[in-house]
Amino acid sequence: MRVGDWSLAIGNPFGLGGTVTAGIVSGRARDIDAGPFDDFLQTDAPINPGNSGGPLFDLDGAVIGINTAILSPSGGNVGIGFAIPAALAEPVVAQLREHGHAIRGWLGVSVQRMTDDLAAGLGVAEARGALVAATMPESPAAAAGIEAGDVIVAYDGKSVGGPRRLARLVSETRAGEAVTVAVLRGGDETRFEVEIARLAETADATAPGAPAARAGLRPGDIVREANRRPVNDANALDAALADAEAQGREVLLLLIERDGAPQFRAAPLGVG
Repeated sequence: MRVGDWSLAIGNPFGLGGTVTAGIVSGRARDIDAGPFDDFLQTDAPINPGNSGGPLFDLDGAVIGINTAILSPSGGNVGIGFAIPAALAEPVVAQLREHGHAIRGWLGVSVQRMTDDLAAGLGVAEARGALVAATMPESPAAAAGIEAGDVIVAYDGKSVGGPRRLARLVSETRAGEAVTVAVLRGGDETRFEVEIARLAETADATAPGAPAARAGLRPGDIVREANRRPVNDANALDAALADAEAQGREVLLLLIERDGAPQFRAAPLGVG
């Protein structure tokens, strides 16, 4: 889609089902600070509360996005709405159908945007790439030898312009896949072979309609127990869910930690 192309939004604004509104694509690749994968289409097709989750179409009837958010001082439409691009949503939909949740790749680095001053301090010719501020212990990046102070400029043969580009490329990589990561270190380019792992935080809690989502879990929550059994990783949570479903349980009991405080949550099973 190009800026200026027509767009049609369908949804249920204020509970008025099956409403269609029209406008144009106002912008692309918008970052609205909603998360590390921000890459929104902006449209002036009127979008209001109740439109979220509805499709954004072109004039040929092809879905170009999923209506997601608005920018408004009043809470109503002012002509600035945002949709997740179809190209970004399509692989996630395929994962939801196959696995029941989204599966994202994990490199294990904390990165920040390069500036001219940082480039000068690091002895790098230009401010490009993603500066590694830290590598996580026992992460794929640490195992490969990537260090704080490295500047990631390419990932799997694709140029990395900044942290958002890197986050998206990593997230789309299958767990277990080996990729080449090119970094600038001391002004010289070095390449590392990295075996990407699975990002455990993207388990069932982030998939709309999944048991953890229905229990009200939020990003940042830490699952400590499931059905009174310790949960040390996403696989343990998946196993507890499978056991509960096999036993015909109606609820999966979770002990979570939120903002440092423990609390129990009941995730209803067999719904939807």
